Amino acid sequence: MDSLAAVTATGGIVTSYSACDASPLGGISYYRIKLVFDNGATQYSEVRSISFAEPENSFHLHLNPADKYTTLKINSSAPANATIDLFDNNGRLLSRKMLTSSQGKTLSG
Repeated sequence: MDSLAAVTATGGIVTSYSACDASPLGGISYYRIKLVFDNGATQYSEVRSISFAEPENSFHLHLNPADKYTTLKINSSAPANATIDLFDNNGRLLSRKMLTSSQGKTLSG
């Protein structure tokens, strides 16, 4: 699990802290706070979810690196022609697919 930010306590009983996720992922992101006390004990807050809009023009590649298959999701504000090239770690072309994307089209293969 990645850490978004670390904030040093200022002391006292009631204090307000804040942090900003500068690069949230589109869709639902989950957040919680980890408190670390002076004696080394830890305590976690409840998990909170926040929904962020998907960018109009983006793509997501799931299961990267892939073993047997992967899923490519393309979000497009308008239909467009595209060429998808798949390369191995040595830069060799493994596959090429021509497609027309449409809003929220999901491709797999």
